[in-house]
Amino acid sequence: MKIKEIRAMKRISNFLMMSFAFLNFAYAEGPAAYSMDDCVQQALEHNPAAAYAKESELAAREDVETAKGKYYPDVGLEAGYRRFATHVFLPEQLSGPAIPPTVGPINDYRLGLRANYSVYDSGLRSSDMKTAEATLASSQEESNRTRADIVYRAQAAFYEVLQAQDGVDLAKSQAKRSQDHLRLAEERKTAGAVPQADVTRSRTEVASAQLDVASAESTLRIALGKLNEAMGRNASDPLEIAKPALVPPDPNQINIQESIQKAIASRPEILAAQKRVEAKRSQIGSVQSDNRPKVNAEAGYGWRDDNFKPPDKDWWVGVTLNVPIFDGGARSHRIAKSKIEANKEAQQLEQTKLSIQQEVWTAYSQWIEAYQALQTSGVMKSEAAESLNLINARYEEGASTISDLLDAELAASQSEVNLNNAQYQVHIAHAAFLRSAGLL
Repeated sequence: MKIKEIRAMKRISNFLMMSFAFLNFAYAEGPAAYSMDDCVQQALEHNPAAAYAKESELAAREDVETAKGKYYPDVGLEAGYRRFATHVFLPEQLSGPAIPPTVGPINDYRLGLRANYSVYDSGLRSSDMKTAEATLASSQEESNRTRADIVYRAQAAFYEVLQAQDGVDLAKSQAKRSQDHLRLAEERKTAGAVPQADVTRSRTEVASAQLDVASAESTLRIALGKLNEAMGRNASDPLEIAKPALVPPDPNQINIQESIQKAIASRPEILAAQKRVEAKRSQIGSVQSDNRPKVNAEAGYGWRDDNFKPPDKDWWVGVTLNVPIFDGGARSHRIAKSKIEANKEAQQLEQTKLSIQQEVWTAYSQWIEAYQALQTSGVMKSEAAESLNLINARYEEGASTISDLLDAELAASQSEVNLNNAQYQVHIAHAAFLRSAGLL
């Protein structure tokens, strides 16, 4: 009995050891932090907008298959029963008291196959097929547009998280400097070198710096939630990102006219609009076919009789010609309307091209502005830091007032915040330019 217990304990021990080893391996293999590429990939795989666009594309593909089906015969099985009595119209030569004027009541059982095929439809099926294919191509371009939007949103949100993280570090650093200034003011007050007002002013600045820390942390939480949302995750999910080495992208290397032309040639919005124009023009052919002859062939084979299992064969073969003659002008107006709709879509395409050009130009201008702001912010930070060091030394010697020190501190803090914002805004502006130029 003891041997069995020992063996059982060993098996349990081995199981627990293997479980812990598996968990350690799993945690070791899991990504410690998301890079920007990881965030983009996660967004493309899990953002509902991507799934929505894909479903729209699949629906358009089904329309294409539906249009293809019209080229095949329509075959069906028919079975029916009815009991009837009806009047018989006979020539006078066949009428008489021995011949009843009605037939029935009688049972009518029928079972058979019937087929119908459009031999000639004046281009209806061809136009419907072209319309469906153009609509599918438009849906595919809309999927590409959604993909580019998702990539841009994920990249922009990633940079905003980095900006917010550095903002928290800056706020804490500024709070520490405020504490140092308060300590210095208290020491000089104890020595009788400054009035109590300097200490009070420093304490106010400490409280303000603590509020800035709380605000920066709130901004970080919101930025993380926004990135989670772009990745298709819950806003409250824990998220850690890896900070990459960033090099400011220089807009001076860009030929803006070439970028505009590439955007017109490759932006999904324009390509989708072009396909919508094709679809509308194909619909003109569909409407015009209603005003033209059509030829249908039909055939059937089965059994029909007054018995439940009809023994008599019943078949037919035929051709039908349908030629529209007059409908009060309804078909002509439908044709005119379809042409107007096609012209409207063509004008919308031209408007989309103009909007894309403006979007590229605006994004390029904002990129230049962000790049120039980064250069200026770097200079301002250096000058503000040098000024703060100088005034801090003068305050320790009693040559400057607390107002001078706190003003210099405020200028230095603001320059640090401006530089932090500028170094990430230039990347966000660059991503927006790539999106506008159709390069994402």
